[in-house]
Amino acid sequence: MIRARSRTFLPAALSDNPDLAETGYAAVLAGLPEELRRAYRDGDFATGLKDHEFQVIPTAWIEAAQKRWTATPPRHLMTAIGVDVAQGGDDQTVVASRYAGWYAPLVRKPGKACRQGGDVAAMVVQARRNNCPVVVDVGGGWGAEAVGALERNGIPVAPYRGLTPSIATSRDGGLKFCNRRAEDWWRMREELDPEQEFGSAIALPPDASIKADLAAPHWEMTTRGIKIEHKDEIRKRPRPLAR
Repeated sequence: MIRARSRTFLPAALSDNPDLAETGYAAVLAGLPEELRRAYRDGDFATGLKDHEFQVIPTAWIEAAQKRWTATPPRHLMTAIGVDVAQGGDDQTVVASRYAGWYAPLVRKPGKACRQGGDVAAMVVQARRNNCPVVVDVGGGWGAEAVGALERNGIPVAPYRGLTPSIATSRDGGLKFCNRRAEDWWRMREELDPEQEFGSAIALPPDASIKADLAAPHWEMTTRGIKIEHKDEIRKRPRPLAR
């Protein structure tokens, strides 16, 4: 008989699970590198795990933006709405509203609950304020119907295609980008950078999924410029533990 030794780690100390502690598992954890030992044995997930060397957005910057968040938006007009469409798919359709640097909590619906473009448009209409523009991701082929439904209702909409070539450079002018997706990820990194003049004005909802999604992608330098790994590659990697 083979006894499985695989574990599912939760953000807690080994002492919080006395049944596991009694198995002598502490001796196993003692052999881990220090940063992992402090996380898995002591429950110190805040400092015990390090970011990947090529993580696009440092976790600490995301956490700082979430600490700046308040439950009510500042006295600004709604700036824009972004829509990620999973029309009839297994993923979720997500609507993200922005008031300058303040982001509202995400509105999500299962893709199977909004199979028609009109269903997605209804989500946007319900969330939209101040006649703000709407950006719909059409790169995966799901967003075209939603764009059409919004246009028929007189709502200004900008289709977004992440693979479109980019001619932009980083804020300091030193880096180029493979495509719009890389450019926009890097723009978010720049906006969250606490070292910029006057600091970062971005405020993000304290949502664990937002934190995980923003911390997930890695980047690499290619002959065409900065490249962000594809979503499929991100899905193949183990998700980072909550910190």
